[in-house]
Amino acid sequence: MKRSFYSFRFAPAFLLIALIDEAAAQRQAPAMPDFTNGESLASDAPHDWNLGATGARGWIYTANGHSADSRQILVTKVAEGSPADGILRVGDVVLGVNGVSFEADARIAFARAVAAAESETGAGRLNLLLWREGTSGPAELRLPVLGEYGATAPYDCEKSRRIFEEGCRSLARRMAEPGYTRGLDPIPRSLNALALLAEGAPESLHLIREEAEWAANFATESFATWY
Repeated sequence: MKRSFYSFRFAPAFLLIALIDEAAAQRQAPAMPDFTNGESLASDAPHDWNLGATGARGWIYTANGHSADSRQILVTKVAEGSPADGILRVGDVVLGVNGVSFEADARIAFARAVAAAESETGAGRLNLLLWREGTSGPAELRLPVLGEYGATAPYDCEKSRRIFEEGCRSLARRMAEPGYTRGLDPIPRSLNALALLAEGAPESLHLIREEAEWAANFATESFATWY
């Protein structure tokens, strides 16, 4: 009984603390900008996101740990030679997909549209509703057709396998370039090597050996357990 008494006694206090924390988070959350009205990102705005296989990156509004209130995606970078190259520009605003404005979480809706476009039915066509310099209109990106995720993805899933293999090929090309390690943090460097090791492609073995030799002689003054 004594244990139950203390549990009930302190439960309201914990609940009150949780409510106070939530209220504080709500107050600290920045207002959602409307880029079509000339608003811009604050200098301390959170980082942007990769926009799937488009080759673009975009800033998506997040607050209190989620993006549920986001309705716009501000394009912040477009990779040369990617599906977005020549179609999207930095400063463009994605307002929706398939001719319909985002009515819920823009991040999730965009991800679902990418997955649909990558399917056989989607035929690689990603149709966006785009705003640029005061004008809204359609824009179409052509993505590689990779099929659909299996029910057990990423296990026993052909699409997951293809994504992993293509990712490893991209990593291998980058790791073979001169200056690959310049300024690269040891943690992503190690993860890149582990990805190639997991794939086990014979043509990548020389890269894996080089990285294994580097790792065997690695030392750091840091106390961080990751290193």
